[in-house]
Amino acid sequence: MIDSNPTRRRLLMAGAAAASASLWPAARAQGAWPAKPLRLVVPFAPGGSSEIVARAVAGEMAKTIGQNVFVDNKPGAAGNIAMQEVANSTDEHTLILGHIGTLAVNPYIFPKLPYDAARDFVPVSLLSKVPDVPTVAEQGYKGFEMTQWYGLLAPSKWPKANVAKLEAEATKAGRGSVVREKLAHDTALAVGSSAAKLDAFIKAEQARWKPVIARAQIKPEGA
Repeated sequence: MIDSNPTRRRLLMAGAAAASASLWPAARAQGAWPAKPLRLVVPFAPGGSSEIVARAVAGEMAKTIGQNVFVDNKPGAAGNIAMQEVANSTDEHTLILGHIGTLAVNPYIFPKLPYDAARDFVPVSLLSKVPDVPTVAEQGYKGFEMTQWYGLLAPSKWPKANVAKLEAEATKAGRGSVVREKLAHDTALAVGSSAAKLDAFIKAEQARWKPVIARAQIKPEGA
């Protein structure tokens, strides 16, 4: 039944509009991510290939993700300090540049780590493979390859929607011509894989290095 009182009808319409307007900012704020600059932690000192990869990808992601992406170098303890810090972060805006050492070697040479590579992180994108150095396979050992590589990871506590958005942006940046050209100057190959492919790649690298480290009885320096 239509209200025949025009004054009452206008008041009802105004009230509904006001309620809708008050809900809109909250709904928008709830879905807006990232809400502040993203911090990309690099577990090594400035100046190496890790920083080149991180800055190249961060610069491109910042153009489209809606916030600045800044690189923060946190060296120490073979990358374990940075990995622990990011694993324990709760701001949902801190991510890390993973590496063959922190993800595929450290879990098997350190008797106790302050992080769990599988439990505490989710893969986002394999960004780059680096070492213009002959692989073991190229030297006659078929099927064996040692490559320096870097992948983007986020804490496993992140909402899946945020990880998915980061994956889309990182993949796009890693496959773009700007990153490809920048990394080529450092004899690095830009990749920009999906999260699923990085996950499979990390597991393959762990399966490769675990028996090698066990047979060679490799220990961390000073152990």
